[in-house]
Amino acid sequence: MDYRNLGIRTITGAILVAVLVTATLPILDATGYIFLAVFSVITIFVTREFMKINGAGNLESFQAAICSLVLFLWRWAKFNTQMTNRLLSLYAVLLLLMVIGQLLKDHTNMVERAKRLLTGQCYIAIPFAFMNDLRFCSAGVLLFSVFVLIWVNDTFAFLTGSMLGKHKMIERVSPKKTWEGFYGGMLFVLGGAVLLWHFFGGYELWQWIVIGVVVSIFGTFGDLIESQMKRSIGIKDSGKAIPGHGGWLDRFDSVIIASIALNVLILF
Repeated sequence: MDYRNLGIRTITGAILVAVLVTATLPILDATGYIFLAVFSVITIFVTREFMKINGAGNLESFQAAICSLVLFLWRWAKFNTQMTNRLLSLYAVLLLLMVIGQLLKDHTNMVERAKRLLTGQCYIAIPFAFMNDLRFCSAGVLLFSVFVLIWVNDTFAFLTGSMLGKHKMIERVSPKKTWEGFYGGMLFVLGGAVLLWHFFGGYELWQWIVIGVVVSIFGTFGDLIESQMKRSIGIKDSGKAIPGHGGWLDRFDSVIIASIALNVLILF
Protein backbone atom coordinates (compact mmCIF):
# COMPACT_ATOMS: atom_id res chain seq x y z
CA MET A 1 0.00 0.00 0.00
CA ASP A 2 1.24 3.50 -0.86
CA TYR A 3 0.86 5.10 2.57
CA ARG A 4 2.17 8.47 1.39
CA ASN A 5 -0.50 8.71 -1.31
CA LEU A 6 -3.12 7.49 1.17
CA GLY A 7 -2.11 10.24 3.60
CA ILE A 8 -2.31 12.93 0.91
CA ARG A 9 -5.66 11.57 -0.27
CA THR A 10 -7.02 11.59 3.30
CA ILE A 11 -5.88 15.16 4.01
CA THR A 12 -7.15 16.66 0.74
CA GLY A 13 -10.37 14.67 1.04
CA ALA A 14 -10.97 15.98 4.56
CA ILE A 15 -10.36 19.57 3.42
CA LEU A 16 -12.71 19.17 0.47
CA VAL A 17 -15.42 17.64 2.67
CA ALA A 18 -15.06 20.46 5.21
CA VAL A 19 -15.38 23.13 2.50
CA LEU A 20 -18.41 21.46 0.89
CA VAL A 21 -20.18 20.92 4.22
CA THR A 22 -19.60 24.56 5.18
CA ALA A 23 -20.90 25.76 1.81
CA THR A 24 -23.97 23.53 1.60
CA LEU A 25 -25.21 23.17 5.17
CA PRO A 26 -27.59 26.09 5.84
CA ILE A 27 -26.79 26.13 9.57
CA LEU A 28 -23.20 27.11 8.74
CA ASP A 29 -24.03 29.36 5.76
CA ALA A 30 -27.40 30.94 6.49
CA THR A 31 -27.09 33.63 3.81
CA GLY A 32 -25.78 31.38 1.06
CA TYR A 33 -22.81 33.62 0.26
CA ILE A 34 -20.22 30.97 1.13
CA PHE A 35 -22.09 28.60 -1.18
CA LEU A 36 -22.01 31.28 -3.89
CA ALA A 37 -18.26 31.81 -3.57
CA VAL A 38 -17.28 28.13 -3.30
CA PHE A 39 -19.52 26.81 -6.06
CA SER A 40 -18.69 29.68 -8.41
CA VAL A 41 -15.03 28.64 -8.20
CA ILE A 42 -15.88 24.92 -8.54
CA THR A 43 -18.08 25.64 -11.59
CA ILE A 44 -15.17 27.42 -13.27
CA PHE A 45 -12.65 24.68 -12.42
CA VAL A 46 -14.87 21.77 -13.51
CA THR A 47 -15.81 23.47 -16.80
CA ARG A 48 -12.19 24.33 -17.65
CA GLU A 49 -11.10 20.79 -16.82
CA PHE A 50 -13.84 19.26 -18.97
CA MET A 51 -12.91 21.49 -21.92
CA LYS A 52 -9.17 20.84 -21.54
CA ILE A 53 -9.43 17.05 -21.47
CA ASN A 54 -11.58 17.25 -24.59
CA GLY A 55 -8.89 19.12 -26.50
CA ALA A 56 -9.86 22.77 -26.01
CA GLY A 57 -7.21 25.47 -25.83
CA ASN A 58 -6.71 27.87 -22.92
CA LEU A 59 -8.83 30.66 -24.45
CA GLU A 60 -11.70 28.35 -25.39
CA SER A 61 -11.65 26.76 -21.92
CA PHE A 62 -11.65 30.18 -20.27
CA GLN A 63 -14.58 31.40 -22.38
CA ALA A 64 -16.61 28.28 -21.62
CA ALA A 65 -15.87 28.68 -17.89
CA ILE A 66 -17.15 32.27 -17.96
CA CYS A 67 -20.36 31.12 -19.68
CA SER A 68 -20.83 28.47 -16.97
CA LEU A 69 -20.23 31.02 -14.22
CA VAL A 70 -22.79 33.44 -15.67
CA LEU A 71 -25.38 30.65 -15.86
CA PHE A 72 -24.62 29.66 -12.26
CA LEU A 73 -25.01 33.29 -11.09
CA TRP A 74 -28.27 33.56 -13.04
CA ARG A 75 -29.78 30.69 -11.11
CA TRP A 76 -28.42 31.94 -7.78
CA ALA A 77 -30.05 35.34 -8.37
CA LYS A 78 -33.37 33.83 -9.50
CA PHE A 79 -35.40 35.78 -6.90
CA ASN A 80 -34.20 39.10 -8.37
CA THR A 81 -36.13 39.20 -11.66
CA GLN A 82 -34.27 42.15 -13.13
CA MET A 83 -30.87 40.65 -12.33
CA THR A 84 -31.78 37.19 -13.62
CA ASN A 85 -33.00 38.61 -16.93
CA ARG A 86 -29.76 40.51 -17.38
CA LEU A 87 -27.61 37.51 -16.50
CA LEU A 88 -29.56 35.18 -18.79
CA SER A 89 -29.26 37.71 -21.62
CA LEU A 90 -25.52 37.99 -20.96
CA TYR A 91 -25.19 34.20 -21.00
CA ALA A 92 -27.03 33.94 -24.33
CA VAL A 93 -24.83 36.66 -25.85
CA LEU A 94 -21.60 35.06 -24.62
CA LEU A 95 -22.64 31.63 -25.89
CA LEU A 96 -23.63 33.07 -29.26
CA LEU A 97 -20.34 34.99 -29.55
CA MET A 98 -18.37 31.82 -28.81
CA VAL A 99 -20.23 29.87 -31.51
CA ILE A 100 -19.74 32.73 -34.00
CA GLY A 101 -16.06 32.82 -33.03
CA GLN A 102 -15.75 29.15 -33.99
CA LEU A 103 -17.28 29.94 -37.40
CA LEU A 104 -14.79 32.73 -38.07
CA LYS A 105 -11.71 30.68 -37.18
CA ASP A 106 -9.76 29.12 -40.00
CA HIS A 107 -9.96 25.46 -39.14
CA THR A 108 -11.76 22.37 -40.38
CA ASN A 109 -13.08 21.02 -37.07
CA MET A 110 -15.52 23.84 -36.30
CA VAL A 111 -18.34 21.37 -35.67
CA GLU A 112 -16.24 19.46 -33.13
CA ARG A 113 -15.37 22.67 -31.29
CA ALA A 114 -18.97 23.87 -31.20
CA LYS A 115 -20.13 20.42 -30.08
CA ARG A 116 -17.51 20.40 -27.30
CA LEU A 117 -18.66 23.83 -26.10
CA LEU A 118 -22.37 22.95 -26.07
CA THR A 119 -21.73 19.55 -24.48
CA GLY A 120 -19.78 21.22 -21.70
CA GLN A 121 -22.62 23.66 -21.06
CA CYS A 122 -25.21 20.87 -20.95
CA TYR A 123 -23.08 18.46 -18.92
CA ILE A 124 -21.42 20.91 -16.52
CA ALA A 125 -22.97 24.39 -16.54
CA ILE A 126 -26.67 23.50 -16.35
CA PRO A 127 -26.35 20.95 -13.49
CA PHE A 128 -24.20 23.33 -11.43
CA ALA A 129 -26.61 26.20 -12.07
CA PHE A 130 -29.55 24.15 -10.83
CA MET A 131 -27.69 23.05 -7.70
CA ASN A 132 -28.88 26.46 -6.47
CA ASP A 133 -32.42 25.08 -6.38
CA LEU A 134 -31.35 22.19 -4.15
CA ARG A 135 -29.35 24.55 -1.93
CA PHE A 136 -32.26 26.88 -1.27
CA CYS A 137 -35.26 24.52 -1.11
CA SER A 138 -36.43 22.41 1.85
CA ALA A 139 -34.71 24.67 4.40
CA GLY A 140 -31.50 24.31 2.43
CA VAL A 141 -30.61 20.72 3.34
CA LEU A 142 -31.12 18.94 0.00
CA LEU A 143 -27.79 19.80 -1.63
CA PHE A 144 -25.95 18.94 1.58
CA SER A 145 -27.87 15.65 1.63
CA VAL A 146 -26.88 14.87 -1.98
CA PHE A 147 -23.19 15.15 -1.10
CA VAL A 148 -23.61 13.07 2.06
CA LEU A 149 -25.53 10.32 0.25
CA ILE A 150 -23.04 10.28 -2.64
CA TRP A 151 -20.15 9.89 -0.19
CA VAL A 152 -21.99 7.08 1.60
CA ASN A 153 -22.83 5.39 -1.70
CA ASP A 154 -19.27 5.59 -3.07
CA THR A 155 -17.68 4.39 0.16
CA PHE A 156 -19.91 1.40 0.82
CA ALA A 157 -20.27 0.42 -2.83
CA PHE A 158 -16.48 0.16 -2.93
CA LEU A 159 -16.27 -1.78 0.34
CA THR A 160 -19.14 -4.14 -0.50
CA GLY A 161 -17.86 -4.68 -4.01
CA SER A 162 -14.33 -5.40 -2.76
CA MET A 163 -15.58 -8.04 -0.31
CA LEU A 164 -18.53 -9.59 -2.14
CA GLY A 165 -18.40 -8.43 -5.74
CA LYS A 166 -18.67 -11.14 -8.38
CA HIS A 167 -21.07 -9.90 -11.04
CA LYS A 168 -19.81 -6.98 -13.13
CA MET A 169 -22.17 -4.12 -13.97
CA ILE A 170 -20.71 -2.75 -17.22
CA GLU A 171 -17.22 -4.22 -17.43
CA ARG A 172 -16.21 -2.40 -20.62
CA VAL A 173 -16.87 0.95 -18.91
CA SER A 174 -15.79 0.30 -15.32
CA PRO A 175 -14.23 -3.15 -14.70
CA LYS A 176 -14.32 -2.80 -10.90
CA LYS A 177 -18.00 -1.95 -10.46
CA THR A 178 -20.20 -4.89 -9.48
CA TRP A 179 -23.89 -5.35 -8.83
CA GLU A 180 -23.09 -6.48 -5.28
CA GLY A 181 -21.29 -3.18 -4.71
CA PHE A 182 -24.15 -1.23 -6.27
CA TYR A 183 -26.79 -2.78 -4.01
CA GLY A 184 -24.50 -2.59 -0.98
CA GLY A 185 -24.01 1.12 -1.56
CA MET A 186 -27.74 1.67 -1.99
CA LEU A 187 -28.51 -0.22 1.22
CA PHE A 188 -26.28 2.09 3.25
CA VAL A 189 -27.66 5.12 1.39
CA LEU A 190 -31.14 4.16 2.58
CA GLY A 191 -29.78 4.07 6.12
CA GLY A 192 -28.26 7.50 5.54
CA ALA A 193 -31.60 8.78 4.23
CA VAL A 194 -33.31 7.63 7.43
CA LEU A 195 -30.72 9.52 9.49
CA LEU A 196 -31.17 12.67 7.39
CA TRP A 197 -34.94 12.43 7.92
CA HIS A 198 -34.37 12.06 11.66
CA PHE A 199 -32.06 15.08 11.94
CA PHE A 200 -33.53 17.46 9.34
CA GLY A 201 -37.09 16.38 8.53
CA GLY A 202 -38.53 18.54 5.75
CA TYR A 203 -40.04 15.51 3.97
CA GLU A 204 -41.81 12.36 5.00
CA LEU A 205 -39.69 9.27 5.66
CA TRP A 206 -40.86 7.56 2.46
CA GLN A 207 -39.86 10.66 0.50
CA TRP A 208 -36.36 10.58 1.98
CA ILE A 209 -36.16 6.90 0.99
CA VAL A 210 -37.08 7.83 -2.59
CA ILE A 211 -34.47 10.62 -2.53
CA GLY A 212 -31.87 8.09 -1.38
CA VAL A 213 -32.74 5.64 -4.16
CA VAL A 214 -32.61 8.38 -6.81
CA VAL A 215 -29.25 9.69 -5.59
CA SER A 216 -27.77 6.19 -5.43
CA ILE A 217 -28.92 5.19 -8.92
CA PHE A 218 -28.12 8.42 -10.74
CA GLY A 219 -24.91 9.00 -8.78
CA THR A 220 -23.73 5.63 -10.09
CA PHE A 221 -24.80 6.63 -13.60
CA GLY A 222 -22.78 9.83 -13.24
CA ASP A 223 -19.68 7.87 -12.28
CA LEU A 224 -20.17 5.47 -15.22
CA ILE A 225 -20.70 8.34 -17.68
CA GLU A 226 -17.43 9.97 -16.69
CA SER A 227 -15.63 6.60 -16.78
CA GLN A 228 -16.85 6.04 -20.32
CA MET A 229 -15.79 9.55 -21.32
CA LYS A 230 -12.29 9.10 -19.89
CA ARG A 231 -11.99 5.68 -21.49
CA SER A 232 -12.94 7.11 -24.90
CA ILE A 233 -10.33 9.86 -24.51
CA GLY A 234 -7.72 7.46 -23.14
CA ILE A 235 -7.03 9.02 -19.74
CA LYS A 236 -7.17 7.67 -16.18
CA ASP A 237 -8.05 10.85 -14.28
CA SER A 238 -9.69 14.06 -15.46
CA GLY A 239 -6.82 16.05 -13.97
CA LYS A 240 -4.41 16.43 -11.06
CA ALA A 241 -5.96 19.44 -9.33
CA ILE A 242 -6.83 17.55 -6.12
CA PRO A 243 -3.81 15.59 -4.84
CA GLY A 244 -4.64 11.93 -4.33
CA HIS A 245 -8.09 12.30 -5.90
CA GLY A 246 -7.45 13.25 -9.51
CA GLY A 247 -9.36 16.14 -11.06
CA TRP A 248 -12.39 18.20 -10.14
CA LEU A 249 -14.61 16.25 -12.51
CA ASP A 250 -13.54 12.99 -10.84
CA ARG A 251 -14.96 14.28 -7.56
CA PHE A 252 -18.18 15.79 -8.91
CA ASP A 253 -19.18 13.34 -11.65
CA SER A 254 -21.77 11.59 -9.48
CA VAL A 255 -23.17 14.81 -8.01
CA ILE A 256 -23.68 16.35 -11.46
CA ILE A 257 -26.12 13.66 -12.63
CA ALA A 258 -27.70 12.99 -9.22
CA SER A 259 -28.50 16.67 -8.66
CA ILE A 260 -30.29 16.97 -12.02
CA ALA A 261 -32.30 13.81 -11.31
CA LEU A 262 -33.21 15.10 -7.85
CA ASN A 263 -34.27 18.46 -9.26
CA VAL A 264 -36.65 16.67 -11.62
CA LEU A 265 -37.97 14.56 -8.74
CA ILE A 266 -38.62 17.61 -6.55
CA LEU A 267 -40.25 19.46 -9.48
CA PHE A 268 -42.80 16.71 -10.06
